[in-house]
Amino acid sequence: GHARAATITDLEQLAQRYQALHATADPAALLTPVAAHIRMAMATLGQEHTAPQRRRLLRNLATVATLAGRLAYEDLGDAASGRSYYSLAADSAREADDHQAAATALGYTAQLAHAQGMTAAALNHLSTALTHAEHAPTVPPWLATIQATIHADSGDHTAAAHALNRAKTSPPVTQSLSLIDHSPAHLLAATGHVHLQAGDHRAARAALTAAFDQLPSTACRARIITLTDLAMAELRAGNLPDACRHAITAQLTSLSRLVLVRIEPNRKDLPPMLPIRAVWFDLGEVLINETHEYGTWADWLGIPAHLFGDVRRGHRPRRGLPPCVPALPPSLTELPDALKTLPAG
Repeated sequence: GHARAATITDLEQLAQRYQALHATADPAALLTPVAAHIRMAMATLGQEHTAPQRRRLLRNLATVATLAGRLAYEDLGDAASGRSYYSLAADSAREADDHQAAATALGYTAQLAHAQGMTAAALNHLSTALTHAEHAPTVPPWLATIQATIHADSGDHTAAAHALNRAKTSPPVTQSLSLIDHSPAHLLAATGHVHLQAGDHRAARAALTAAFDQLPSTACRARIITLTDLAMAELRAGNLPDACRHAITAQLTSLSRLVLVRIEPNRKDLPPMLPIRAVWFDLGEVLINETHEYGTWADWLGIPAHLFGDVRRGHRPRRGLPPCVPALPPSLTELPDALKTLPAG
């Protein structure tokens, strides 16, 4: 009995360590011990335990499986594995009669379903989560922001506003090492998204800017989503330069997350991010018609114009090309019109 209790305590301490590491660790590397932990916890459940010990094991399994779902789906883009882990977490939480763990797992399941375009399923998971949340007062505000986002994306702006008001009037989540990403900054981000979907670009810009300023540097996913919404708000408001700036910053944040893997904010050994000085748009064949220019090249090469696209893409047609081509290109004065608009220097 003492050995089993010690094993459960060890598993609980490991779960806390995983949650602490989630903000800074390489998601792929962290998922390896987390998945092994799940296998160990499930094997341990097959042994004889007292009822309280079994509930502790089930709570531990629900917590770690929820974290595994976030790592698999949110961090690594594996929706199928994420859904499987969330399902295991919800079942374990229900078996342990842990309403907070069940509501948390179902909330993330709703987010995943919504991201995959399954709105009805997402709202169904959310409804069940809210039922569990009646017994877990720290969860409802987070669930309300998810509900507001789903309704806003579905075009039901009245329901989105009502859900957002519930999130604002609920007490904030203060639990340490919580699996729930809900803070005043996250609430501002959700508020900005609801305003954006409702067409209020000015309110969206204000809320999203404030959210981005308050989100910690380790909240990579939330910062990327906020920047993307900011870019869309600026684009819809007709402010193309700022829209491009936010979109590029979001892309750089995503790339830095992949390359540098959630660098801790106190790292001093890395060079600072260089400011963005210029943006290059490849407009060819998208916003301008380059048929004349490509036809000129095709005439000079001595090939039919319809074959020139294949040559440009690196494909060699089976017939139609001459055995050799001239060595000099057309005059540089025949560049596409888009290049002629660029200022000198």
